[in-house]
Amino acid sequence: MKITPKMEELVLKVIEDIEKNQKMPWNLPWFRQSLFNWKSKRPYHGINVISLAYGLDKTGLKIGQFLTYNQAQKEGAQVKKGSHGFPVSYFSMIETKKEGELVKFPLMKTSIVFGIEQVEGITPRETPKRELTPNQLGEKIISLAGAEINENGATQKSPAYYSPKLDTVSIPSKHLYVSDEAYYSTVFHELIHWTGNEKRLKRIKEGQHHGENYAFEELVAEMGASFLASFIGFAYDTQHSAYLGNWAKMFKDKKDTLYKACSQAQKACDYILKNAGLIAKEENKEEEEKA
Repeated sequence: MKITPKMEELVLKVIEDIEKNQKMPWNLPWFRQSLFNWKSKRPYHGINVISLAYGLDKTGLKIGQFLTYNQAQKEGAQVKKGSHGFPVSYFSMIETKKEGELVKFPLMKTSIVFGIEQVEGITPRETPKRELTPNQLGEKIISLAGAEINENGATQKSPAYYSPKLDTVSIPSKHLYVSDEAYYSTVFHELIHWTGNEKRLKRIKEGQHHGENYAFEELVAEMGASFLASFIGFAYDTQHSAYLGNWAKMFKDKKDTLYKACSQAQKACDYILKNAGLIAKEENKEEEEKA
């Protein structure tokens, strides 16, 4: 398959994210609100989803609705001056003669679309939302853990995170997740990070955003969140598979790393469950003494 230069640029970007940033744009527990063409209402598929997701990340646009310059013109609207569009690919059937016979074959072409926010004189359409099926135990854990949790539209590069400085948890809005398991896994992961604050279990040090200590903290968050997911009857949806190589190296270098991480993860899990009233304080204390 012959691809266009614009599509080649996208491939290079994906390679860079995988090799340099250990990031895979299609492996996220949440999805951007449905990406579709405003005029035709048809959703984008395949490589176009990745292309437009990168475009939204780069520009900070929040609404996943697009249209071409000509489509905007026909609606009496105008693309804002200085706006940069995003490439989308499509196949067009080409006819040619081969050995005297008419032959049709698909040819990949590229078109440029603009986000609805880059167009003046047009109103965004209502975006369909996926409804979350609340899990009673999961909701109790989240509401009673004690953390301040803020929802966002997943328009930033890292929309799910815990901020030690603000002592707050930020996560994509509930309707953006691919499944109920993905939602609770994401919140639990960040809640485990929240327990690491110096006010609580004192795992996270100020400025700790890289290196072995940060990789260890991510391991604790993965394990603790998986314990919480199991507690409410869900399979855990892994949040940071990019750290697998780091963790494997840590296990080889220090054989007790896995055991230490499990211990810290259980303490974090118990801290949250105790706050939610799902385990007794005395029970938690007894477990700590045994450890």
